[in-house]
Amino acid sequence: MTLADTAVIVASILAVGSLVPQAVRLLRTRDVVGVSVLWTALGTVTNLAWFAYALARELWAGVPATLATACFYGFLFVTLVRFGGRAGSAVLGGIAWAVLLTGVTLIGGWSALGAVLGVSYAVQVAPSLWTAWRTYAPTGIAPGTWVLFFVQVILWGYYGVEEQDWAIKGFAVTGIVSSSLMLLRWTMTRSRHSQPASVP
Repeated sequence: MTLADTAVIVASILAVGSLVPQAVRLLRTRDVVGVSVLWTALGTVTNLAWFAYALARELWAGVPATLATACFYGFLFVTLVRFGGRAGSAVLGGIAWAVLLTGVTLIGGWSALGAVLGVSYAVQVAPSLWTAWRTYAPTGIAPGTWVLFFVQVILWGYYGVEEQDWAIKGFAVTGIVSSSLMLLRWTMTRSRHSQPASVP
């Protein structure tokens, strides 16, 4: 087993585990303030696309993690909606994203999908960053999730370099930037978290 194989195994575990702090926080506090429902819908679709891409490219190490992560994003989506998040626009956004990724694959093949997936994390995480940065006190954010995301994407980046896969390398760069921005926002607003905001 190579070092790259070890890195992707750890990254695969973190891919699922990174969502656990957010799920635990939601179940414990029912606080959805600052957490984007659209983020979870796009995350479900994106990881299903990564699952298909990994199968097609025979990147076997990434297959279990992408499927498990898609399921976990789906769970977060249902949980957010149950605790007051708005599902309407998130569902439409998820469907539109799924149609786009499917169309890209049918027209350009797996290479085209890989090119899109390389920047797909930017699309996936954009609603989450937008929501957090526009919320005065995003009390629903679980910082542990974004710390684990940060570590995960560094490991995926190393795997992408070793495999010479531009889609994975693009994902890693985007993930590092977005995780850093989310943790920066949480740090900036930490002093405002003394009293949890009410669920809308």
